[in-house]
Amino acid sequence: EALSDFGYDFKIMAASKLTFPEFNKTCFVNIPQEKIEDEPKGKTKNERDASMTDGFMKYLDEKKYKKPFFAFLFYDTPHGSYDFPPQFEKFKPTVTSFNYLLLNKDNILPVFNRYKNANHYADYLIGKVLDKLKEHRLLKNTVVIVSSDHGEAFFEKGFYGHNRGFCEEQVKVPMVFYIPGYKHKKYAKMTSHLDIVPTMMSLLGCKNPPGDYSQGISLFDNGKREFVVSHTWDEMAVIDDNSTVVVPLETYNIAGVKIYDRSYRELLDMQSAKNAVFRLTKLQKDLTKFQK
Repeated sequence: EALSDFGYDFKIMAASKLTFPEFNKTCFVNIPQEKIEDEPKGKTKNERDASMTDGFMKYLDEKKYKKPFFAFLFYDTPHGSYDFPPQFEKFKPTVTSFNYLLLNKDNILPVFNRYKNANHYADYLIGKVLDKLKEHRLLKNTVVIVSSDHGEAFFEKGFYGHNRGFCEEQVKVPMVFYIPGYKHKKYAKMTSHLDIVPTMMSLLGCKNPPGDYSQGISLFDNGKREFVVSHTWDEMAVIDDNSTVVVPLETYNIAGVKIYDRSYRELLDMQSAKNAVFRLTKLQKDLTKFQK
């Protein structure tokens, strides 16, 4: 909405439908439908990712730059079946297909390599986008963010895939934040996807404290998060520097609240339980802040 008020053009592109999860009804609810493209050409994920990339580069080639723009590109090759063209098989041994039900820690390496090859291909496509931005001399005035919605586990803590627990491999994702004119800096404190909006709003000139409109904090601030919140379809986790508190959100989940250490081993001591109650009480207050 802030970008729309500034007259930005929008280009929302995805290699998979934005109706599941319902991005079109949440973060992009006020974006005109003609600005959203989520059915690129191609039979495979790598073909659709390539088609989406080509479409965005065409958009840049044809753009007259009378308006600033906000673009969103959602790549799909590193997700699920981990797709990539044969020439991007960098990590070996790998597999061409696999049965999820038969995977275990002893046979996971070829599948893990397939995942890395898929990310290798996504890196290549992102590189093409950056080269096109450079060609049009846009990197001097364009913020670029590269991140992921979730990670992927390969039995490091007993889990495979995502939406199956809140171990580090699933919840710790890359985030590269390129801002023209800013020198390289490594941010070592705990962060959340929620922090992207306050950081961007400060670049747009917003003077309000982030708490007025967000549950995130600006990465420019000196503050430190007490915890971050992560969700699967039916569970919520409150994660701090020392522990992870998992709370079921559906009535069919009768496991109850569980607490894990940094290595995702379950904790049963009383002090951990007291700390969990404190975190959940504060979170409950935060979650009601923007209720309509």
